[in-house]
Amino acid sequence: MTSRRPPTEFLIILAHGSRLDEANRAVLLLAAEVRRKTAIPHVEAAFLEKGAPSLAEAIDRCALKGAGRILIFPHFLAPGIHLRRDLPGQIAEARRRYPDIPIRVTPALFESTRLAGLIGDLVENQSPDGGSQELISGG
Repeated sequence: MTSRRPPTEFLIILAHGSRLDEANRAVLLLAAEVRRKTAIPHVEAAFLEKGAPSLAEAIDRCALKGAGRILIFPHFLAPGIHLRRDLPGQIAEARRRYPDIPIRVTPALFESTRLAGLIGDLVENQSPDGGSQELISGG
C-alpha cells in the first residue's frame, strides 16, 4: 500500500480469537507488521472472542486516540456466523456509541482474489526436503 492515508484513519485487524495465547499473539504481531510496512497510520488488533482486546475495546481505543475513520478488516478464512450475525451487531452498537466516526468493514481475508495466488506461492516456494512444519500428528 503506497498511497497516503488520512492521519486520523485507524485500521482494526479483527480475528476470531483463540484459547491459545500464541495464536492471539500472532494476530497482534500481524498488526504491528502491517503498521510497519504500510502507509496506514494506526493499526490495532481485536478479537471477537477468546482474546483481548475485544472489538468494542479496540474501537474505544481508536476513538480515544482521535480516530476520524475506523476500518475493520475481518481476518477470517471462511464466512460464518461471526461475520454474518455477530460482527454486524457489534458494528451497529459501535456506530450508536460513536455516531460522528465513520466505521466501515472491509472485505474479509477469504474474499481476496489474491489469496489463492498467495497459497500457491507459499507451496511452490517450499523446498522438497523440508521447510514446512508438521502441526498435527497421529496417535
